[in-house]
Amino acid sequence: MDDPNEFGGQSSVETLRLLMQFRKLDAKAVMGLSADESKLYTDLSARLGKLIDPKSQKVIQRRKNLRISTNIEVNLKSGKDFEKVYIKNISGGGVYVATKSLHPIGSLVSLNIHIADQKKVIDVQGCVSWLNPQGVDQLPPGMGVRFIDLTPAQEELIRSLVRNRLEEELGKKKD
Repeated sequence: MDDPNEFGGQSSVETLRLLMQFRKLDAKAVMGLSADESKLYTDLSARLGKLIDPKSQKVIQRRKNLRISTNIEVNLKSGKDFEKVYIKNISGGGVYVATKSLHPIGSLVSLNIHIADQKKVIDVQGCVSWLNPQGVDQLPPGMGVRFIDLTPAQEELIRSLVRNRLEEELGKKKD
């Protein structure tokens, strides 16, 4: 019999089972999920997101992808301008970029994301989807950027980054 731990009273075995289901569906998501698998994937993303950070996952139910908090320095390019910014959270669908230099909604931007543990850089294109000029919901001022036209390799690298961060966060909560 498992003892409840810090995972919202959920046992370690149950949390591991959820993580394994998520990993399996996440790997398959690149190729496409059935309607039932997609619903399960969204549900697992929400449940795991709530386990690692209940406060920041208030809107997770409307998201298709698990969003993980992070603090990755990236280069953001818009037109001819480059700016070093920090990604405060990331999912398979996009990122939240902390910056006071907000771009209009609909603007196209490029991001160079450095994945330290894999020693790789992902160059992705995105579209500014929302602005947060004042900094609300525990986020500094910045903007949401939705990825566009990801290649399967880019998508897998981003999913891998999210999975690794998820496992790190669950490991911290367990200790």
